[in-house]
Amino acid sequence: MINFNKLKKFFAPIPFIVIIAGIIGFCIHGFNYGIDFSGGTIMRVNAGQFIEEAKVYDIVGKVDKGASVVYAGANKETIVIKSTLALTNEQKNQISRAFEEEYKVDRNNIEDTTTGPSISREIRQKAVISIIIASILMLIYITFRFEWKYGVAAVFALIVDVLVIVSAYGIFNLQIDSSLIAAALTIVGYSINATIVIFDRFRENKRMHPRMDNSELIESSLNSTFRRTVLTTITTLIAVVVLYVLGGHVIEALCIPLLVGIIEGMLSSTFIAPYTWGLLEKNFGHGAKNKRA
Repeated sequence: MINFNKLKKFFAPIPFIVIIAGIIGFCIHGFNYGIDFSGGTIMRVNAGQFIEEAKVYDIVGKVDKGASVVYAGANKETIVIKSTLALTNEQKNQISRAFEEEYKVDRNNIEDTTTGPSISREIRQKAVISIIIASILMLIYITFRFEWKYGVAAVFALIVDVLVIVSAYGIFNLQIDSSLIAAALTIVGYSINATIVIFDRFRENKRMHPRMDNSELIESSLNSTFRRTVLTTITTLIAVVVLYVLGGHVIEALCIPLLVGIIEGMLSSTFIAPYTWGLLEKNFGHGAKNKRA
């Protein structure tokens, strides 16, 4: 049997160390907001050929020298231009015209999206609200399915998960955009599923062995579910790694937080949620009431 009580001394602090590292990263780099959260313009040019980055900057730099350029597709034939400025129709037409005249790119192959400051502010607010609502609904669900101590332990672990995912953006200086919401909600769902499986085993073992000590209950339950947790984590990691390798830089801001979040989900469901429940059970459970009596 694996001694999880001993291992938790080494693994439980890891998420909190990552959070501290993320705070330091944000202090050094600042918040690298994407177009979704800061406002600006994205232009996608399906050129049908590879155009050197320097030549793309020659075109874009006449409108915005601070714009960024990334490539998509296996042959880098799609160019994604991101500007923190809300470009006017005239400026976007100037860029489109340059690609059309110099590289014979069809106007129909050039798309653009502009997000204003008020819309980006609304997106940020909705991102926070969506995560809060998801956490509250999960707290209610687990409280009804189990009891409030399980719910509090699970939501505490989820909060740590979300903070670790946000910290990944600070550590790697990734662009904060709508991919943050996708990564956070994906990992919240993934982590809560693993936690519920473990809590189900808690309840089953508690019913079968009512006199079993809570620490023994946690050890027994974790040992019986750990193989499933590890296999699920490995298979999910493989899928995300393949996605990252094939997608490249374009989906980097989604894949890296997902990779970090999947590992964190395993740590939180194994070392944070169960032992938080154990602490709550010790202080607010039947044993604690009997001692106070």
